[in-house]
Amino acid sequence: MFDKTKQKESGNILFIILIAVALFAALSYAVTSTTRGGNSNVDNEKSALQASELEQYVTALHGAIQRMTILKGCLDTEISFERSPFDGTDSDYVNVNSPADFSCHIFHVNGGGVSPREFDFAETVVFSGRNYVPGHGVSDNASSDSNELMILMRNVSLSVCRALNKANSIGSDPYDPLDISFGNASSTKFIGSFGGAASYFNSPLVIEPYSACIDPNTVNGIDRNGENWFYSIIHVR
Repeated sequence: MFDKTKQKESGNILFIILIAVALFAALSYAVTSTTRGGNSNVDNEKSALQASELEQYVTALHGAIQRMTILKGCLDTEISFERSPFDGTDSDYVNVNSPADFSCHIFHVNGGGVSPREFDFAETVVFSGRNYVPGHGVSDNASSDSNELMILMRNVSLSVCRALNKANSIGSDPYDPLDISFGNASSTKFIGSFGGAASYFNSPLVIEPYSACIDPNTVNGIDRNGENWFYSIIHVR
């Protein structure tokens, strides 16, 4: 009798242990899944915030150029992206057409008053006047007359690219960079000339996005397929 009772108790204990193990495994799985989901949400929120910061910078640039052209009378060819100390040492963006009082310098207090930015989710920011976006500005033809002032960024992180395209309602989930199958873009820095012509887009007859994250064909004649580039028009001509 004693042995049977002992065996029954042992069986009950084993059953309880098995249930406890199963519950622990289920709890561990639930915690792991929640953690993964939480990390994913945090990453998405971070990317959305970074995309928002970039969009705010683009908006500031666009607004500054509008003020300079409308209120200060700056011509398109007089706009300068030269950065401090504004003594010619920033050779990338010295524009000899710009007024000596810096009224057409976007990063000078006398001009646009915008502070230059760099972003850790992409390579150096470039300002160019050698590309056109079909459907915007004075012409849809690939000529210097149709080129716009644009901000370009190379090798943008995929997560930020997707956040940018989602914010601009470009494509559908997961909002991958737009694949550009042909055409040659230019990242030549703007120093007052809109010479040359290039296009980021497949068709000169379709209105293309004002800004977007793309997978370009070639840039400056070099194959950039598979890279993530961001562009935005900051001044339509």
